[in-house]
Amino acid sequence: MTGRLASRWAACAAVVAVALVCAGAAHAALTLGFMDQEALVQGTPSANGVWYDRARSVGARVVRLNVIWPVIAPFAPPDPTQAQNPSWSRYYFTEMDAAVRAARARGLRVLITVTYAPTWAEGSDAPPGPPSGAWKPDPTQLGYFATALARRYSGAFRDPLDRRRMLPQVDSFQGWNEPNLTHYLAPQWSTQNGQLVNVAAPWYRRMLNAFYAGIKQVQPAATIVAAGMSPYGDYPLGGSRTPPAVFWRDVLCLQGDLSATACPDPAHFDVVDSHPYDIKGPLHAAVLWGDLTLPDIGKLRRIVLAAQRQQTVVPAANKQYWVTEFSWDSNPPDPGGVSVQLQAHWLEEAFEVLWSQGVNMIAWYKVGDAPPIPSYSTTYQSGVFLLNGAAKPAATAFRFPFVVRCPKPGNGNAIVSCLAWGKSPARKVLIERLVGGRWRHLLMPRESPDGVFAARLRLSQGAILRAVALSSARSAAPSELSLNWRVNPLGDGL
Repeated sequence: MTGRLASRWAACAAVVAVALVCAGAAHAALTLGFMDQEALVQGTPSANGVWYDRARSVGARVVRLNVIWPVIAPFAPPDPTQAQNPSWSRYYFTEMDAAVRAARARGLRVLITVTYAPTWAEGSDAPPGPPSGAWKPDPTQLGYFATALARRYSGAFRDPLDRRRMLPQVDSFQGWNEPNLTHYLAPQWSTQNGQLVNVAAPWYRRMLNAFYAGIKQVQPAATIVAAGMSPYGDYPLGGSRTPPAVFWRDVLCLQGDLSATACPDPAHFDVVDSHPYDIKGPLHAAVLWGDLTLPDIGKLRRIVLAAQRQQTVVPAANKQYWVTEFSWDSNPPDPGGVSVQLQAHWLEEAFEVLWSQGVNMIAWYKVGDAPPIPSYSTTYQSGVFLLNGAAKPAATAFRFPFVVRCPKPGNGNAIVSCLAWGKSPARKVLIERLVGGRWRHLLMPRESPDGVFAARLRLSQGAILRAVALSSARSAAPSELSLNWRVNPLGDGL
């Protein structure tokens, strides 16, 4: 981040002021949530319910649930009518129905992501070796299945467990996961007339457009999310990982200079998604030109805006930007993870970095740690809760993120203008500083309707601050506290 972002903050707020950041007025409300297939879908309904309650307890408002297409449709439907029929006898929706019921019962919005193809819907020319479910998924069959999903979760489909009620509605759907990886979509590249050609991106465009049409014919107001891309690619080009910026350009029919190529069927979607896993921490932009990590949403936005200008994306309306998957493992329990304190501070820094770039929705991966089976290196311990349900510091950071961002001073005692940013779980919030062992009020920033607040204040290195959520608008009694934030040049709050 951070010269450009720091200058933007400085330009739109007074040195010591009580104000929302002026750029924040252009931001849609920031919604936080989780992706966690193991905890929210794959367990028993009672066990899943515990994790839904924990997600809700830290302020989650949305969950991303993966529909594994071959699990629901292991057999080929006999014709298009049955393929689009959510009541077809050989569709197996029981597990997903339970997850949708549990989420909606707790007031959580649901994003359904469809991924992997059944064997019967893959291309017939697969060579030995590609991952199951990835070889040339049939766009037409994906579109039929999308229609069945949209009908089942339209809010007008009777619940098989109780015919007196309807299954809850889902209004956000995502066509595929990380199609810039061979693991999810193969082949990625082909040699044609002696030239290396990215064949996955145009194939994915066909899949996405069929998915879009399949959903929209049932739910015209539904939100269609393009697949989130894996953040890193292989160089030179031609490996199993296509750099996400390259993949996006090819999906959107753009050349390297962002001019348009022939595009008879432009990509159809409402939301741009990214999975900006960042190895070094939330302030580190990608080193290689085609990769997209946390501070690189602006790079992705330039590509999409170029497509809008060139009319190679439909509809023409401005897109939302979501991040539906990223995290860091913590130690404990993973010996290879970052400390639980650093995980928490990186989480809240990441929220601020993404919000400042116009991201509207963020889903952290995961709610709770996975058991290390078969090992820590093959599983994720990135939850805000330990496997036993004990909260990590990241649980507080998720519910009440608070960040103090300061430029690096010329000397250790310099007073500098800093940004204090956060998202409060209560209607009113105070920012306090620790002075002589006592917490002293600094200011009460004005919040946006979604709880986001930002203010400028002058600080020196080593200052320790926190945010305090007040129990009511008329009371000075604190209801919740953020984690403490210590100003230092590393920007990690420790």
